Amino acid sequence: MSASLTDRRKSQLSSLLATSVAGVICGFLAIVLSIGHGTLLFSTNFRIYLPVSIGLALFSTTVVAAIGARTSSTPGVVAIAQEIPVVALTAVVTSVASALPAGVSDIARLTTIMAAIGIATVCTGIAAVALGHFRLGSLIRFAPYPVVGGFLAGTGWLIATGGFALIADGPASDLVHHLNDPQTLMRLGLTAAFAAALVAARCAALVRFRCP
Repeated sequence: MSASLTDRRKSQLSSLLATSVAGVICGFLAIVLSIGHGTLLFSTNFRIYLPVSIGLALFSTTVVAAIGARTSSTPGVVAIAQEIPVVALTAVVTSVASALPAGVSDIARLTTIMAAIGIATVCTGIAAVALGHFRLGSLIRFAPYPVVGGFLAGTGWLIATGGFALIADGPASDLVHHLNDPQTLMRLGLTAAFAAALVAARCAALVRFRCP
């Protein structure tokens, strides 16, 4: 009986250790991705608001992760904010900022942008809850594939141009000017090398841990 109790304690300790390590890794990844999302949200002419956007992204990820862990029917779910809504909110930020007068203060501009982000988020949440409550998720089947493909392609393009704007520290539309800058070329090379390393690591992990 003593041996059985000892084995049970060892199993609980091992499970606690594995859960703690997984939580630390997932938390670190969530922080890194949230910082990327916040940076992408204000990636063009609003760099002075980056602390606010990064804090907003971290808070959103914390709320989403807490709700997912508390309400999900699947144990061990780690929910974080996604890139596609961030790209959509980037369009909202750009539209609202361009509609403001030229002499508006930074506080007023930031407040207006944050209000627009909040309204868009609440409307999206209400629409998602309504779709789930009335079982209307199957309506996506009636969306033409070219429309869905075009939406995903456009989202990918906006993510790529936003990432390039962050690397080049300027708008992606001025591509020729950025490519003539040695520092920009060095940052692009480092980014490409890092992306290649991530792809190689992912492929190696899939081969290593593939289930029989």
